[in-house]
Amino acid sequence: MQDLGAVVMKYGGRREAARTLVSPRFMEKVLLKDFDKVKQLGADGLTFGDGMGSLLNSDFNDRYASSRDDVKGIQEGLFTKATEMLGSAQADDANAYSWKYVNHLSGVPIENSFDLFVDETVPFMQMALHGLISYSSEFANISDNYTSYLLKNLEYGSIPSFMLTYAASQDLIGTRSLYNFYSTHYKDWSEEIAKQYSRFNEALGDVQDQLIVNHQALANGVYETTYENGKRMIVNYNEMPFHHDGIEVKGQDFAVVTGGRSS
Repeated sequence: MQDLGAVVMKYGGRREAARTLVSPRFMEKVLLKDFDKVKQLGADGLTFGDGMGSLLNSDFNDRYASSRDDVKGIQEGLFTKATEMLGSAQADDANAYSWKYVNHLSGVPIENSFDLFVDETVPFMQMALHGLISYSSEFANISDNYTSYLLKNLEYGSIPSFMLTYAASQDLIGTRSLYNFYSTHYKDWSEEIAKQYSRFNEALGDVQDQLIVNHQALANGVYETTYENGKRMIVNYNEMPFHHDGIEVKGQDFAVVTGGRSS
């Protein structure tokens, strides 16, 4: 991808560490060929990231020239083609123009910007999307606080997500794509993932098609999310138990309230 001065465009990080952006029309040509290969492998979908669904830049490369509208159309076409050929398409860290073309959104933020003037986080995006499209945040096995990560996803109605590899983590040190994933070996995580998915399914499985109608702080470090069928999720980030309307939420735990009863 080239700018008006025919300079190759880069994105992210310092100039020497930034990634080169591929021409969208060239990317389209390559991916359309790859779809057949992916289908032969038996894959039932693709996750698109690194700009697909999130970056719209005009390309002034004479061989593959495209406007921002052209790039948007190319990306929408690739999402649609992936769904038609494979059954599903997901987008990572994607903007709104891609949402109607995909089955799932990954990399949805659950933390604030950490600017000094932010004192409260409101899950606006999750409240807008829940019940309409499924979503997950960053990978649980690279989070800096695993317990808080799981609680935040329960509070936000998010599906837990893990990055797994067949090879042992130590064998992947130094690779270009996995250098920052320090614990990915599937054998190390299989039992824990089964446990957490069972836990989340029990808590949130019956509200995946429900809108979030309210989200509020009940106390410092305690938040309640309410779904349109009346189900409430109370999450306690504090170490001490929290009591509210006859309901006890243990420290660093959650409680599900349905029909006036907690579980």
